[in-house]
Amino acid sequence: MRHLVYLLLVANLVYFGWNLFQDGTATVSTRELPPLPASARPLVTLHELEQRTDAAATEQENKGFDALTMTQPPGAGTTAACQALGPFHADAELRAVAGKFGELGLEPRQRIAEDRKEDGYWVYLPAMERAKALQIAQQLDELNDHEYYIGRDNFMSLGTFEVISRAELRLRQVQDMGLDAILEPRYTTQDAYWLEFSDRDAATPVLEEVMGANPGLQLLTQSCL
Repeated sequence: MRHLVYLLLVANLVYFGWNLFQDGTATVSTRELPPLPASARPLVTLHELEQRTDAAATEQENKGFDALTMTQPPGAGTTAACQALGPFHADAELRAVAGKFGELGLEPRQRIAEDRKEDGYWVYLPAMERAKALQIAQQLDELNDHEYYIGRDNFMSLGTFEVISRAELRLRQVQDMGLDAILEPRYTTQDAYWLEFSDRDAATPVLEEVMGANPGLQLLTQSCL
């Protein structure tokens, strides 16, 4: 038994010595990886990608702003403001004022427009079938009410008035007859003339004089044509 123990001890020592010898003489081997192909791209983290995207967007925006500034400098698209004085309804009055501007070396443009002016009130029935209009006319005739006429498209005027109180009285009267009438202002139109000029500073003395003598005139600011 003792000899067996000695034998096992000697075998362990031999095995331990052999392992020490192998560790000391072993060489470290490395494996070389093949080179990456030319089309391969390195991995980029999401944070790096966001930074690159933001930088590219900022650069593109700056380029666009620089190009716009080169082609359209600030104020390039701004429309110049002009003045328009009017309305003039008499040709003689228009020529007199235009002459005053001419004395200052100004040549205002003349423009004609349609002036719409309120001219009293009227009560009426809107357009209807011809047979319906004739039926209402007969109803008014039977009441000895002849303050009406049938116009274009068979609308029926039930009276025109200078003051609103008289128009409201007529409205109530025809409504009591069962007629669904309408009360509205009346308008007349006439040609009106305006003087347009771009240099208000030079025209100021004439403007003050003309507008002081003609309170009905207006001075409007508009885009130059």
